Amino acid sequence: MVSNDLYYFITNLNANNYAVWKDSYGFFEVVIGQGLIHEYVKQTNTKLIVSDFMGLKKNIPTKFNNIVSVGGFSAHNDAKIEAQNSNIDLITIPVPLSNDSFGTNRCSCEDNENTVSFECIFPRKVVFDIDILVDFGVSESISGVGEYIGLYYSIIDFYLKNDKFPDEVLLNYIISNFFELLVLHANKEETKILSKISILLVLKCLIMRLNTNHEIGCGIDHSFARVFEKDLNMLHGKAVFLGSILSSFLFPDWDKWGLNTKSLIKAGKQIRIISDSDIIFLCDIDLNKLVNNAIRIRHGRSTMLNHLSKDEIINKQKRFKNSYNGIH
Repeated sequence: MVSNDLYYFITNLNANNYAVWKDSYGFFEVVIGQGLIHEYVKQTNTKLIVSDFMGLKKNIPTKFNNIVSVGGFSAHNDAKIEAQNSNIDLITIPVPLSNDSFGTNRCSCEDNENTVSFECIFPRKVVFDIDILVDFGVSESISGVGEYIGLYYSIIDFYLKNDKFPDEVLLNYIISNFFELLVLHANKEETKILSKISILLVLKCLIMRLNTNHEIGCGIDHSFARVFEKDLNMLHGKAVFLGSILSSFLFPDWDKWGLNTKSLIKAGKQIRIISDSDIIFLCDIDLNKLVNNAIRIRHGRSTMLNHLSKDEIINKQKRFKNSYNGIH
């Protein structure tokens, strides 16, 4: 069960664009605002680790007392490792909002998300600069929605594989926030959309942090995603979203907790994280092979996929194909 402190934190962050979390790992500060990046770029006692696509000058002072990472996965990954090795604070500034690496203590030994992660340092602070995110465009951050909604399937997978009943209050909370985001997107409220995605990704990070187990946030959906990323070089957020769709029709009884395949596909097309061609792709893929690869690629981790027979997989894909092939 998730504590009431989490709901209070997210409510406070929604209302004030600022909140501080404290636990056995230490403090975790979150701030959302405009023009915030400039404060960190000009600091002389800070080492900047920046993704190349940001076009920012990398500040590497002789002496520094904190590290600031700006950009995507590789920047945050490198910064976490160096901050831990140097025993100094880390501040992350995610641009765009494509995954949750800015707020976790997971790292990779390679400059991608295809290898097995290991435990590292948590950032002390995360800064969301809405101006920079707007400049990059909402479309560049929308894949972060895939990273977020995959949480629904990861949580169910996590509980059921451990013979426990999922936290319904938490699942309802995840879904209600998801549909609030869809309303903002329909109304084309750019700054509110980006703020909402920021908050939802922080929510996911804190759920993993609270449970002291990152697997609750990267389960069955991420197993599929790892295959798509490795074999097709697919963007992480989109790969997780497609992994969520697969999870939804392979385990249709999971929709009793509030989210079904039809709603998920409709939402994905609305925010343009997926298209008709992606649905056709899922209809025609060799799903038995994909499931086996998803299990194999994370062979040290159990998943509800292990409970599916070959015939079940074939029949469920047929039902999905009959319902959604040629969807417009």
